[in-house]
Amino acid sequence: MIKELAKFAAGVTAWEAVVHASFAVSGVLPIKLCGVTLTPKLNAIQIVLPALSCAALVYVGWFQQPAGATGAVAGARGRSPRQCRQGMPSAVSTGRGR
Repeated sequence: MIKELAKFAAGVTAWEAVVHASFAVSGVLPIKLCGVTLTPKLNAIQIVLPALSCAALVYVGWFQQPAGATGAVAGARGRSPRQCRQGMPSAVSTGRGR
């Protein structure tokens, strides 16, 4: 659940950074919205902070291992990759029994 929320929030913060980057590139600043003047300096902050937040949320949403997980087969009934490989038949079978 947390990973899915992080993925959603990463999209929202990426959108925020892109919108403010478009304001900076288009030359429409300063803008007065709802009584607040969006200056180029404030806009730069609104680009950098959401972009950094997005990077952290992308890590949490897509790359961070779940708590207590280890290795490439994290979550495979709580076993490590070595434990998963033990007792498994090899890819090339000789046709003989074990």
